[in-house]
Amino acid sequence: MTTHVVGLDIGSRSLRAVEVSDPAGPNATVHRVHEIALPEGAVRGGTVVDRAVVTRTLSTLWSEAGFSTRSVVIAAGHSGVLARDLTVPRAPLAVIRESLPFHVQDLLPVPVGEALLDFYPVRESGTATAPTVDGLLIAAVKEAVLANVEAVEGAGLTIIGVDVAAFALARVFAYRPRIDGTVAIIDIGATATQVVVATDGVPSFVRIIDRGGRAVTDAIALRLEVSDAQAESTKLEVSALGGESRPAVAAEVLEVIAEEAADLLDAIRSTLSYVANLRPGEPVRALILSGGGARLGGFASELAGLTRVHLSGGDAFASVAVDPKNGAAGHGARESAAVALGLALGAVA
Repeated sequence: MTTHVVGLDIGSRSLRAVEVSDPAGPNATVHRVHEIALPEGAVRGGTVVDRAVVTRTLSTLWSEAGFSTRSVVIAAGHSGVLARDLTVPRAPLAVIRESLPFHVQDLLPVPVGEALLDFYPVRESGTATAPTVDGLLIAAVKEAVLANVEAVEGAGLTIIGVDVAAFALARVFAYRPRIDGTVAIIDIGATATQVVVATDGVPSFVRIIDRGGRAVTDAIALRLEVSDAQAESTKLEVSALGGESRPAVAAEVLEVIAEEAADLLDAIRSTLSYVANLRPGEPVRALILSGGGARLGGFASELAGLTRVHLSGGDAFASVAVDPKNGAAGHGARESAAVALGLALGAVA
């Protein structure tokens, strides 16, 4: 019997879910993609704040989408996740994981007992007499993860895995497509932007920038004196059509986008410069842009100009089959569903 699993991305503004069959195999197929809006304040930084609201919304999501399974993989909310380079003495992975509390207390913003720890090995290093392993320390605030787990289980869903959104992105855009060399995936969400550097498909660096497309929406709402919903709609319309859409309004909106995007662009550029200095032998040869915020007018061209690195829009569904009966896997869905798809693809039967 073919395994079906749903990747569930709990965002600050919406819930996104992707159902995949044979997720770990070569014939992974997307069957259903669905997104549903969340009330303001129900989720912050990917962490559930109002459990009752999120649980009800999840029940509605399952009812509307008609998913054939209640088995899900979720991600730890980005506001409670820390990713750091870490080098440890070489040992079996199970031993390394057991030793993490002794290595990482000084790196954590919370006591070790309040965090969930994991280690993702990247490469062997050190010397013949003192072998080590370079990798990524992943730490998640336990309370934040449990808040998401309780909300999901409250909707009658079974969690078969808790992953990290950054790894889900690398899985979709670098590992499954078998991209050689070093690439940087830049995923712009509502309240945060994730920069994930992967070499030959393996993630080696993660940084979360606490800024996303929501800041632009808020600025447009303030400038035009309109509601958040109107500001979001105008932002997307102008980003898609530019000056062809209500020229006077478009000019003002594009100005706001440029102003608000400047800080994010600078943060991304600084992050990529840091990576270049950290690993001079592994230059980033391409940028892959994803997430709903990737549609911001002029953002892609500005980023390409600043970094002078080839940039492409990521097609999250390029390495999977899509059930022809699924009518929701169009371009817009592909941009916003990357994390949910990557979570599903990481499921272990």
